[in-house]
Amino acid sequence: RDAHYSWIPATVLAHPDSLASPVPRLRVRIRLPSDWEDRTVVPKGGDPSSIELERTVKLSDYPNRELPLQNLEKDGKTAMGKNDMADLPNLHEAAILYNLKERHSGGVPYTRVGDIMVAMNPFQWIDGLYSEEKKFFYAKNLIWQAQPKPTKPVTEENGNQPLATAASERQAIGYEHEKLGIDPHVFETASLAYLGLALDGSNQTILVTGESGAGKTETIKIVMNHLATVERSRPNWPESDRDMDSEHGSDTVNRVLRANTVFEAFGNAKTLRNDNSSRFGKFTQLQFDVEDTSYANLNGRAIPSCLLAGSKCITYLLEKSRVVSVSQGERTYHIFYQLLEAPDEIKKDIWEEGLVGASTADFNYLSTSSAQEHGFDSGEEWI
Repeated sequence: RDAHYSWIPATVLAHPDSLASPVPRLRVRIRLPSDWEDRTVVPKGGDPSSIELERTVKLSDYPNRELPLQNLEKDGKTAMGKNDMADLPNLHEAAILYNLKERHSGGVPYTRVGDIMVAMNPFQWIDGLYSEEKKFFYAKNLIWQAQPKPTKPVTEENGNQPLATAASERQAIGYEHEKLGIDPHVFETASLAYLGLALDGSNQTILVTGESGAGKTETIKIVMNHLATVERSRPNWPESDRDMDSEHGSDTVNRVLRANTVFEAFGNAKTLRNDNSSRFGKFTQLQFDVEDTSYANLNGRAIPSCLLAGSKCITYLLEKSRVVSVSQGERTYHIFYQLLEAPDEIKKDIWEEGLVGASTADFNYLSTSSAQEHGFDSGEEWI
């Protein structure tokens, strides 16, 4: 254990004379990863080179008086990384943190823990991570190539073979997906939820949770976009209808997805940790028209269609105090700044005397911040 870094890898130099002693101790040597200085946040005023490399540790500070074992490759030096942390030989807090650290350093934000998807915010845009090609890849492998359970019992006479069900697809997360070469991704979570809805006909729930700045808001938008448009990735779907902006695009889908912008305007604000922090809780229900299985079979579809028919959103615990009190370096809700940067024609329709020609300095509750500060372009956001 380390006071600042939580856990640091080390090699045992000397064993205690007796583990039965009241306070058994070990002499260890810290072994820092090669990318330590580039990939590690050091304490303020600290210096990575000032770390005490040889230490004496008390085994009484650890469960069962044992140091947690590292997960190393066969060479005994390289840290082992896994797509699914359930596949790590030694699973404990240090192993989880270092597996996530290794993947995050390599630009891989997603890691599985069984059927849970862990996302580490990369704080940068990764090219191709949410491309249409990537979306189609997960839909193809996890939805359209899945098979419904057989309608007749498997017997020697009919020769039917048991096929995968939505439940078995979920059980395949981890080792089975590892063999298929499918990397963890939030598209995987959304695709399997869609599959459960289509094949099992049961409601699906995706819980997105994490601390401020973890990426919850963006993750929800990515999941909603995938669920709302995944039907367009069906192999026999008309090519002209795959584009969201085409004349064949669903108005319902467009309105549901664009509603996020309105919620963010009235409920999101800049904080010290997050430029687009949701200051309220939200429960979003996507409502689908699920095709009957027998009708789907008549039309040659192994996977029934699920078309987005509408949505319902319940909000709660809005941080109302932010309207009248904003901490230094933060902003109130986006909508106020967007409104001030809106075209004069819009301002005249809303409140001509108070908005036309006004700036944040004209309003007491906005005077400590600017519509254009910290990289924000509220005029562009209004559009």
